[in-house]
Amino acid sequence: MKIVKTRHGLAVVLPREIVELLGLKEGQELEFKHISGKVFALFPKEAGKKPSEKKGKGLTEEELKVLKKLNKIRFTERTPKKVKDVLTKEEWEVLKELLKKRVILKMVHGKYEKSGGVYSISREYYGMLKGVEKKKEKDEVDALVDVLKRDGFFSTKDQKIAEELAERLNTELELGEVAAVKSFDKTFYFVTNQTLASVGDQIRKVLKSGPLTAEEIATKLKKDPTLVKAVLEILRESGEVIEKRKNVYSLA
Repeated sequence: MKIVKTRHGLAVVLPREIVELLGLKEGQELEFKHISGKVFALFPKEAGKKPSEKKGKGLTEEELKVLKKLNKIRFTERTPKKVKDVLTKEEWEVLKELLKKRVILKMVHGKYEKSGGVYSISREYYGMLKGVEKKKEKDEVDALVDVLKRDGFFSTKDQKIAEELAERLNTELELGEVAAVKSFDKTFYFVTNQTLASVGDQIRKVLKSGPLTAEEIATKLKKDPTLVKAVLEILRESGEVIEKRKNVYSLA
């Protein structure tokens, strides 16, 4: 972009690609909004509306999907070329509509100018997007808690899921109502105290006859192998059983 002098003062000459992208016409009014520092946003002004009045109409599923995809791309990499490669043709058209609605803003300044700018989600819609994602995460964690309460145990190799579940069960873990452990194979196990007490007693009894594998114990007790493994790992952590060799357990 260039700055030129006119009889009314200084004017900014917009590149044709930006004019076409924003659907600008001669004589149309624009809004110039300060974002932070030396960063400003330029967008068309809708007749009879103030920028803050862009709420009201909710986003469609397609629009929300595009915002989620855009949000997953590192901000400095949200160039038109990069984003266009990530989105499908249909999603790219949706993005262009979101630009017109000012849901997505295009930042063309400084180091981003050579790459054609970077896309930014407006603060209002970014907050809404994060709210949707947090609600989804909360719903997913609540569903895992339900599984734990129903089955008496839960296991996962996903550290993020394990951390979110542990945070959600913080009080239960402190009160000893739920026990959790990470095994050598990086599996995270959660077991309710009631299940731990019941299955733990049964495991101690069968191990009195000698070392057994987790699978052998599960067969003898007619229990879910994962449940048995979970209880064994917690008992091992507490020092009540030892793992003599890989997957072979005995009383301490």
